[in-house]
Amino acid sequence: MTALTDVEDLLQVHITRVFDATPEEIFAAFTEPEQLVQWWGPAGFFSDKVEADPTAGGAFSVNMRAEDGSYEGVMSGRFIEIAAPTRLVLEITKHCNGAAHLFDATKMPPTTITVELRALADGRTELTLTQTGFTDPVAADAHRGGWSGSLEKLSTSVETN
Repeated sequence: MTALTDVEDLLQVHITRVFDATPEEIFAAFTEPEQLVQWWGPAGFFSDKVEADPTAGGAFSVNMRAEDGSYEGVMSGRFIEIAAPTRLVLEITKHCNGAAHLFDATKMPPTTITVELRALADGRTELTLTQTGFTDPVAADAHRGGWSGSLEKLSTSVETN
């Protein structure tokens, strides 16, 4: 029998990663469209258009495309909480269906992404990202993989700027 906490773990994404950048730089990368477009999207995807109003209640949308041209979709939502440079909460109300062979994003409920940034003594930043609200463990796992690829691109983006 599966424990409830195991099921809850399957229905969320939780990633912690350290970046060679300040919390201010990482926060800006999550809120400024000209930076979001450089890294948002899993491996094999890119974002060609990002709109964001990084204020509480402000909307955002990200147009993502597969590098091989096989997919294009828009993900959108709103900023719920902005506490620069340590915390950001977003609600995704429309999910891209980039992994359509795995799950149907049109049937997904809204999910919430919480990004927490903690300055480390050595000048780096620890990022903790949690995405909750999934009802399907396959969709949560697909997003987990997507975030891992996106955060790898974010790392490259902030370290070269």
